[in-house]
This record gives sequence, structure tokens and C-alpha cells, in this order.
Amino acid sequence: MIESPLCRDESARLQALDALAILDTEPEERYDRITHIAKQLFNVPIALISLVDRNRQWFKSRQGLADEELPRNVSFCGHTLNQDDLLYISDTLKDPRFFDNPLVTGHPHIRFYLGAPLRLKDNLRIGTLCVVDVVPREISPPQSQALRFLADIVEVELQSLQMAHMVALCHRADSYLQAIWNNAPSGIITMSCDGIVQALNPAAAQILGSNANQGIGSHFSSLLIEPYRSTFRHLNNRSNDFSALIDGEHEVEAKKSNGKVISLLLSISAASINEERIFVALFSDATQRKTLEAQQRLHADQLEAANRDLESFSYFVAHDLRAPIRHINGFVDALEYDYGSSLDVSGRDLLSRIRKCGKQMGQHVEDLLRLARVTREPLQKAKLNLSKTINAYLVEKCAEDPGRKLTSNITENIVVTADPRLITLVLTNLIDNAWKYTDPAKTTEITFTAQTKDDEIVCCLGDNGVGFDMKDAKRVFTLFERLQPEAGVPGIGIGLSICSRIIERHGGRIWAESEPGVGTRFYFSLPLPPPSD
Repeated sequence: MIESPLCRDESARLQALDALAILDTEPEERYDRITHIAKQLFNVPIALISLVDRNRQWFKSRQGLADEELPRNVSFCGHTLNQDDLLYISDTLKDPRFFDNPLVTGHPHIRFYLGAPLRLKDNLRIGTLCVVDVVPREISPPQSQALRFLADIVEVELQSLQMAHMVALCHRADSYLQAIWNNAPSGIITMSCDGIVQALNPAAAQILGSNANQGIGSHFSSLLIEPYRSTFRHLNNRSNDFSALIDGEHEVEAKKSNGKVISLLLSISAASINEERIFVALFSDATQRKTLEAQQRLHADQLEAANRDLESFSYFVAHDLRAPIRHINGFVDALEYDYGSSLDVSGRDLLSRIRKCGKQMGQHVEDLLRLARVTREPLQKAKLNLSKTINAYLVEKCAEDPGRKLTSNITENIVVTADPRLITLVLTNLIDNAWKYTDPAKTTEITFTAQTKDDEIVCCLGDNGVGFDMKDAKRVFTLFERLQPEAGVPGIGIGLSICSRIIERHGGRIWAESEPGVGTRFYFSLPLPPPSD
């Protein structure tokens, strides 16, 4: 028996596998569905999703095999990791690497093996999707391609899990950055590329005086007194002189809101966030310079690191996940076009399932992109008729699901002033949620009402779905949280989190009231526009 050599990138591969936190977890339908399809498609007794650890191969999903794991040194999958493509062994007794392998001479008596490596980002191979038989087998190139298609779907699932960990990391970085902003002892001011003040942290407001927020929307130089005001008027991206202003530390003077003139030690840096240039000013009272100098450098480094993490995440989602999913869907279309007529009903059904899985993963990626966008894109407010929007979307849902019975009671002419695109996303997500969690055999009931309270409008969208226990109410809007994953409902727990972030960006609130077996009511509030609007 020839043992498989370690991978060239073994250390990085194991680190990536550990980061997924997937080893020794419970079975999941999304993986079991793929091994079931592979088992049926190839008409074999065994189909596995194997993750190759340091000294073992552990099966995340297994069909036809009772063992949860096997030693790595006798594994076929260890050899597959070193393949550029599939490892195909038509008869193990004729292969010098495996003829005396314990898995061939004993349980489970492998005679045929076909395995595809599973890759994460940066082409790190962590496991395989494989099919096994106890008799020799010959396969055709289209069959090999079909296993590769299924492996691509598994890869998308694993990369989605990898991306979820990155989202959590970025969320923690965002919280950490906000804590730095609120608690930094130094004043921090962020400016546009034209030097227009966008935000001041609490320390900046304290140093400059209680009326410092009046400087938001004005040029940074307006916070200073002459002659420094004239010098810093050049702080804009189009000036030839601005580079001198962001080089080193400057001692300047400003006037507090009480009229007192103070000396500031000021440093300004330029940064790029998603290709948009900004300026960041850090400053302190001159008397505090020596004690706070080290902390200022630390805060600036942490700010830059957090921005890099956010930029890396956006690039990963936009470029590294969309393309594989498009390829999967394209390959499925090509397979159907070239070989669809030669497939029986069962084969076409399996092909349809593959396409459905690919589309679902594409939707998951789009959901994550929407989540990233709603936190960054500026609000474009206009009047929006919520009632018409809901009715139009219900028509679409009924067209997509003609077998579903629906009754709706939508209060007419509920109009708000908000970002139409984002608020429409809130409504469609809430309706999709109601649709998913209502028994298709029942008549789906959707209600929508609203009432004005003080300076806000409070809207309520209700359904007669499965509902949930109110002790879990705080988890409903948590990212990647699903209260009823065992229900088999598609999704990864992003939709309601997107709703929460959109409403919060509008200055509103969102909450839910529910009773198991009765239904759920989602409430959200939006500020009313000033009377002049």
C-alpha cells in the first residue's frame, strides 16, 4: 500500500479547515442532499463528503457507510487532494497504490473510486466528494463532469461558510472600530476628499467645545483661526498643496465655542475606502501630547486594519464567489443542452436539482452582497406607496407559486418618505419570510396596517405562519440566525438582518411579536418628514 503524501500547502490547508469549525458537527441537509444525488446519479452503494484532517478523514455527509471517520494513512481521499482534477480508479486491485489497501482487502471492500477535490479560497483543498462501489466500474467523461459539477456545489457551500466567518469577523471589527471611535482620548475628524467635515468623535467635540458639531458640512479649515485657516484651505484632493498638509504633525490654533483659543497638535492622513479617498484628522491639546502619542498611533493602525478587512471582504464576495456559481449554472445548462436528450426522467430530475442548488447558492451570495451594500450606500429618499408595493409583490409571488392560496388585507395608500429601493427590500424580505414559514397546504394570510405615533409612522405586516416563541425574539434579526433550521426552509438567516439594518439606517425601529402555530407580526417605524416636506 502506498500512503498519500502530504499536500504542499498542508499547514495552510489545515488552518483553513480548522477555521471553518465544521469538523465533528451534526449532519446537514444541504450536504446530505448532494451525496444523495451523487449516490443515485452513479448508482453506487456509497457516496461521501470527506474532510481530510491531520490524521483522519471525517465524513461531513455519508450515504451507505456507517463509519463517521477513517484513518488518513489508508484513505483514498488523501491521494485525491494531490490531484489537479478527479481521481478515477476503475479497479483498485489493478492499481499498485491500492490493491493491498485495508479498505480494499477488508471493509468496505472498495473496488471502484471516483473523487473530486474540494477547494476553498486560494485553491486550498480540504476534502473530497467521492463515490465508491464494491465492484469495478467504467465511467464516461460526462459522468466525471457530473461529479465535478456536484463538487462545485459543495465548494460553494463550504466557501459560503467561509464567507460567513469573514462576515462575523468584519462585524466584530466594525464593533471594535466603533468602540475606538467613541472612547479614543484623541479628537478624530473624518472629511471628504474636498476637506468637508463629515463626523467628529466625542473627544473632538469635547476638545473644541459643545458647539463643535456645527462644523459638520463645513470645510475643516473653518474650525481653525488665522493664519492656520488659510493654510488648511488647500486640504482637498484637487489642490497641488494638500500633500504638504498630510505630511507630519502640525501645531495649530483653534477657538472653542466659549471663545477660548487652544493649541492643537494635529496630524492628517489620507485613506481610501472602496476607492473613495477621505481625510482623517487626529488631534489633541498640546499639553496632552506626550501622554497620548502612543495611543494615537495605535488607534490609527487599528482604523486602517479594520478598513482593510472590510475592503477584503467586499472584494471576496464580489469576485471570488460569484464566478464559480455562474460557472456551475452555465455548466448545468451546457450539460442539459448536450446530453439532456440522452438522460432518463430520473437523470433530468437530478439535473434540475443541481440547477436549483446552484441558483440557491447564487441567491445566498446576492443576499450577502445586499447586506454589505445596505450598510454603505447613501440613502436616496423619496415618497413611496407601501400599499401598492406590497400588492404588486403579492401578485408576483402568486404567479411564481400558483398552487398557493392567498388572502390579503392591505390598508390602502400608506405612504412614507424613505429610500424606495431599500424599503422595498424590507417589504419583500418580510413577505418572503411569511411565505416560507406558512404551510403551503393552508391559505396564506397577509395583513398590512399602519398608524402615526408622534413623529413616526409604525407599520405592521402580519402572517399566519408557524410563528416562534417570544423568548427567541431578540435572535430574529441576528445575522445568520435561523430559529427553525430543521424546517427545511431555504436561506442562511440574512433577510431579517438586512431589514433591521435598513430600518436602523432610516432612524427607525423594527421588532416582532409572534405565537407558535398562530403567526407573526413584524413592526417597523420610520421617522415622519418635517412639515415642509
